Order: sequence, then structure tokens, then C-alpha cells
Amino acid sequence: EDRLPYIDGLVKGEILSIQKKENNSFLVKLSFPVTNLDPDLGGISNLWAMVAGEVFSLYFIERAEFLELELPPSFMNHYEGPQFGINGIRELLQVKDRPLMGAIIKPNLGLNPERTAGVVSILARAGFDFAKDDEICVNPDICPLEKRVKLVGQTLDKIQERFGEKMLYMADVTSDFATLGKAAEIAISAGAGGLMLDPFSIGLSSIDYLRRNFSCPIYVHRVGGNSISYFKRLNFIPDFYYFAGELMSWHAGENMGSFYHNSL
Repeated sequence: EDRLPYIDGLVKGEILSIQKKENNSFLVKLSFPVTNLDPDLGGISNLWAMVAGEVFSLYFIERAEFLELELPPSFMNHYEGPQFGINGIRELLQVKDRPLMGAIIKPNLGLNPERTAGVVSILARAGFDFAKDDEICVNPDICPLEKRVKLVGQTLDKIQERFGEKMLYMADVTSDFATLGKAAEIAISAGAGGLMLDPFSIGLSSIDYLRRNFSCPIYVHRVGGNSISYFKRLNFIPDFYYFAGELMSWHAGENMGSFYHNSL
């Protein structure tokens, strides 16, 4: 007698609802037992595979959008949340009654560490609250990470001592996971006020790794995110991004210039 393999009901998912929408599409709500996930061993990376994995590979699904994710406290509480948050950043910078202003140091200008420090000095004196590396500038020959951060940090210390103006410099430490900690240690030891990374290059759990191991603001860049959120056939709505974000701020893009009109 043919029989299906035994499946423990404790691990089975459930279809909660199916709503027919326009253009022969359907809104489907699914539920999975939280016990299928271990936030300590597996965590965000395992969650990603579960909720946004094979559904995007099935040939008979012409289009799929991942719209919303609800997680129980038992999973969410494993992640500690921002070390600083908006109020913490404002307290750190002593800015409470106006928007925070930031600027990007562009490597295509050919800036070496000395010139980078000069540009940051101009920004600090102009009233900017933070400056960050460009997303493609980690450790190029023309502007090495350690020397760049050291000169910028020394420059900002002198400005704060002389004028009382504090500015954060967010150093890009985007690296392979095996060397991410090393890059972050180099940046912090050299005087960075915070860290920046591209989690879509490394993996979303890289945000949590920096959060747990380094006591500083974290700036998260969205570069690469559009590869899974703007295609008509496979669309990954950004709700998941924000869950992963034990971060200072999220680089959202803008609704002008060369980017998509709805990039915010």
C-alpha cells in the first residue's frame, strides 16, 4: 500500500486566506510555525530562505510580490534594536530642534585621504552633522580605509575642539563576512564615528553582527536592494529590510535625478 511519508503537524505551514484580485492575481496569506526557526542559529538568514525563497523560482508563477511580514515577539525579541535610534543620534550630536544633515564623499572625484579630510572639514564647518563614504569606497589604493579614517577623525577632533561643532564620519566597511569584523575594527580604531555597510552585498544579518559587536551608530545603504524590489515579475517589498535594521538610518534614495521616481 502506497502511503505518504509521516509529517509531524508541528512543522507544517498553513494557508490562512486567499483573496482573488484584479488581472487574475491572488493575495495569499501564509503562516509558518515559529518553532521552525531558531533566531540564534539560523536567524535572519534562515528566515529569508523560508519566506522569500523558492516561491520566486517556480516557473508556473508568472509574477510574485512579497508584501508583508509579521513576526512573533519570541523571534523579534532576539534582536536588540538600534543602539542609538533617532533620539540617541540627536543626543550624540546635541541637535534637537532641526533636521539632521548628511553628505556623501564621492570617490569618483579622485580624493586621497588628505583631500577627503579637507572635504569633510568644509562640510563640518558648513554645519553638516555627518558625512559618509560612498558605497563603493572601502579600501581603494588611492584612499585606504585606515589612513582615510585616521585623517578625517583627526580633522573632526580639531574642529570640535576649536569650534565646538561635532560631526560623525561613517566609514564604509562593506566586506566579505569573514573580514567584516576586521574592517570594522580598523575603522573604529582609526577614529570613525560610526560604520556604514551594504547589507545586500554581505547579507542582512551583517547589520545584526555589527550591532552586537560594535558600540557605534550604523548607517545602512540600500544599494543592491532594487535588484529584488523593482522588477515586475519578482518584487520584494521593503518591509523585510526594516526588520533587519539594527541601524542608525536607512539610505532610501531620492525621488529626483537619475533614480526611480518612487525610490523613497
